[in-house]
Amino acid sequence: MQPAPEKMVKELVSQGLVTELQAALAAKIPMADDITVEADSGGHTDNRPLPCLLPSIIALRDEMSAKI
Repeated sequence: MQPAPEKMVKELVSQGLVTELQAALAAKIPMADDITVEADSGGHTDNRPLPCLLPSIIALRDEMSAKI
């Protein structure tokens, strides 16, 4: 939910993999705009039901979005 790290983008520019314009745009666009969450799905998780996790996930989303 944040743009790519500046160091990473500079490295891509130095390697010629992205242009300066693309790098400038990358600083304004988050790498992701959604969070996908899976609650207990039958054995391979830690048995934490979604209602317990959802408030923490929403808080993290809000915190990350506020940094943009």
